[in-house]
Amino acid sequence: MEKPKEALEQALDELHSSLPELLANAVVTSLEGVAPFLPNKKRITQEIETEISTLKIQCQHGFDHIINAIQNENKERSQELKAFLLERFHSLASPPHFTQAVLKVIAGHSWREALKISLETLETLYLGARTIFEEGRFTDAIEAFTFLSWLESKQYDFWLSLGHSHFHAAHHEKAIHAYQAATHTIPDEAWPHVYSALCFEALGNREEAKICLTEGLEKAKKLSDTELIRALKQKFDEYGQDPIIPIS
Repeated sequence: MEKPKEALEQALDELHSSLPELLANAVVTSLEGVAPFLPNKKRITQEIETEISTLKIQCQHGFDHIINAIQNENKERSQELKAFLLERFHSLASPPHFTQAVLKVIAGHSWREALKISLETLETLYLGARTIFEEGRFTDAIEAFTFLSWLESKQYDFWLSLGHSHFHAAHHEKAIHAYQAATHTIPDEAWPHVYSALCFEALGNREEAKICLTEGLEKAKKLSDTELIRALKQKFDEYGQDPIIPIS
């Protein structure tokens, strides 16, 4: 590996370089024959490029934050982990390896699976990110959990933690998006709806908050979570009215 320090950046460049135009084409194609006016593909491409550029930067920073957090606990382990992960990312510079990884992701695998990174390694990275959050470094935690959510998009805890990090940084709309992503990983889980309600309430949108609380209540009832059901009923009492779906 010639430039290990640049491996992650190179890998992300390879992964995302063609996405803006592809996604813009997909957006325009999906609207053909449906929308009266088609959006400007060049503008959409530029907007997507901005989003992807932000993602790349956050992933790079998040990776560094996690490694530094692990280093504070175990310097030798952090160095080994960093070398291994950079080697995995750098492997994408090989066209055959890159193609193989992309095909796996298209087939439904996560980037972690495509890059053959173990769950044990993932857990170590998560503990590093959690340390950052517990230290109250919420901006750094956002970047750390952004990296983890990109690496393993099927992990409920990563999306939930990303939502919590955004919430504590007062990024309530972004927190809602992260909580919504968490619901896709475990559809029956009630808590993402509850946390989304808190975000909508912070934004002054009580109607959306009530909808989220109602969804959370229905799922809590299915799970027979009596403690959460009681808490949600009390929350509706604070609003001074019944939930949209009656409690039975």
